[in-house]
Amino acid sequence: METDGLPYIAAAGGSLISILAISRTFRWFDIGEKWLGRAVVAAAGILAGSITYFLLGFIFPLIRPDLTPQIKSAIHGGFGIGAKIISVASVACVLRFSRRKIVTTPKQPKGSVRQQLLNARAEIQRRIESLKSSPVNDYRGGIPEPDILIEGLIDKLNEIDSALATLEPDRL
Repeated sequence: METDGLPYIAAAGGSLISILAISRTFRWFDIGEKWLGRAVVAAAGILAGSITYFLLGFIFPLIRPDLTPQIKSAIHGGFGIGAKIISVASVACVLRFSRRKIVTTPKQPKGSVRQQLLNARAEIQRRIESLKSSPVNDYRGGIPEPDILIEGLIDKLNEIDSALATLEPDRL
């Protein structure tokens, strides 16, 4: 029969409307960690999807008026599986949007600007000494020219020295 797949098509349409409604709601409102808000949004999404399912059940007979009784029977008989599909899509969407957003905050260095520059200078100086004393492997396992790396670090040291020269001394 031609109407066997209609409940699945209607369920897909209802799921799409449910997902769109839930995503819009999460963008408009700050629901985040509020479990009751998430439950209400999921229920509203399931309701919107179910209404869409039945609206599509009214639209399908307009497309094929000769199969109206079979279409209505298929839509009403397939609502069980359709409701399950819409519910799973709605809950999955709510869970996706309610995940915690990890916000990283940059670590604030302690001390004055002069002290930070002095610490960076000491670290670069330590790296230069380390390069001079042992070979360095690159990511492919080869040994690059340490002089090229040392030259780059010396350039950074010169930048730090020029920045230190422009700063006023720290006041205690």
